[in-house]
Amino acid sequence: MRNPTLSCLLLVFASSLTASADRQRRSSIFGMAACVTRNAAVLIPADGRCAAGKLQAAYSAMRDANCINCDKYFHCIGNYRAVHECGNSEDARHAAEVISNCREEADAGGADSAADQEANRYGRGGGDCAHRYLAAVRCAYNPETRRCG
Repeated sequence: MRNPTLSCLLLVFASSLTASADRQRRSSIFGMAACVTRNAAVLIPADGRCAAGKLQAAYSAMRDANCINCDKYFHCIGNYRAVHECGNSEDARHAAEVISNCREEADAGGADSAADQEANRYGRGGGDCAHRYLAAVRCAYNPETRRCG
């Protein structure tokens, strides 16, 4: 029997592809979906599903904003919200960690993977993402307007 939550998550990731997406990006997104599928148990608890939704929302916001130097802010705030807005439970924390690890695995441990993971951990730990990853690193994203500049 198929897991409807997992199917929905896979559709969300697949739908984020556009016709002009390059091969590497498609491979990365489908690689992430495959990793999440292998770890689907994290999506069974309600807090795990909530965390997945928060991470997807942060990813979508990052793509929509298309802001230079802001990648780490979105890693951080996505993980912060995934844990602290989803019950601050072990299920939410575990789901956020697994999904974040899948994202890095799908990117084949890119050049800034260690910094991405640090931002992920900082957010899950309740850190002040705006203070650390906005003006301090010349990220012009405004969380209130959801725009650059």
